[in-house]
Amino acid sequence: MSCKISDSIKKARAQIEADMEGLLHTIGKAGHESILNMIDNGYDEPVKDTGALRAEQIYYVDSDKGAVYFGVPMGAKSALYARFVHEGTVKMEARPFIRDGLVGMKNNFLAR
Repeated sequence: MSCKISDSIKKARAQIEADMEGLLHTIGKAGHESILNMIDNGYDEPVKDTGALRAEQIYYVDSDKGAVYFGVPMGAKSALYARFVHEGTVKMEARPFIRDGLVGMKNNFLAR
């Protein structure tokens, strides 16, 4: 009778990394959707004006760091406007649509 022992650590590690990538994209898509919902429906005064702010929202997955980033890319038409809306100005109350959208997403996940 013979017995073959194989090392499957590399295969297992590759599967875990693939699963992590998929999980990060799932989080990114859910967060992105929640942010867009906050832009559309989250405040008494709508965040959207021309639609550029909504159209330029993105999420980015950094697999090496295991992180997901949300926002408007540098150089986008609405990048400066997004900051003023999110943080507020002396003439306009803050409507932190990214923060509020992600908090809402977290609360939806916890409610399940």
